[in-house]
Amino acid sequence: SFHSEGHYIYGRWANLSETSFEESYFERNLAIARAEIHSGWAAVLVKDGEVIDREKGRGTKPALVLVNRRLSRLETEADVLEADPGLVFGDKVLGLAAFRLGYLIGCRAMWGEMASEIAVIEGKKRAVQVEYGQLVPMILNATGSGLCPMERLASTHDGDLEFYYHLSERIS
Repeated sequence: SFHSEGHYIYGRWANLSETSFEESYFERNLAIARAEIHSGWAAVLVKDGEVIDREKGRGTKPALVLVNRRLSRLETEADVLEADPGLVFGDKVLGLAAFRLGYLIGCRAMWGEMASEIAVIEGKKRAVQVEYGQLVPMILNATGSGLCPMERLASTHDGDLEFYYHLSERIS
């Protein structure tokens, strides 16, 4: 049955504006990404409430593997740059490098168990919803003595595709 202020859903009335639908859709996908990362996956892609790809491992490599698999399915390079509003990227450590990889394949919502301030700032600049468990000033290298080399590499490239190609050469 229909009520003038909303729709009857799951035993209660809900006011479903387009904005609230989009927010709940993103929140659901982000929650799935968060759960996958918490359960031990290093990187995950979620769309339409389902995990479409995930990878284990350390560092930037799991995100790069997901991106490589996703790019191998695309018809043209132009497809890479198009936003996929339903695609959510999750990473154990969402620094600038992981952010740029997720953005490259069209993700406009991302989850990081740990996220760097620069990734969050970049998200705001690019209108990407970035959620996280812990916010840190920067992603450090394995010894904790300085900036992660992938973060440094990500900050030296203007374009996401250029960064991806350089990263792919370094990590194989």
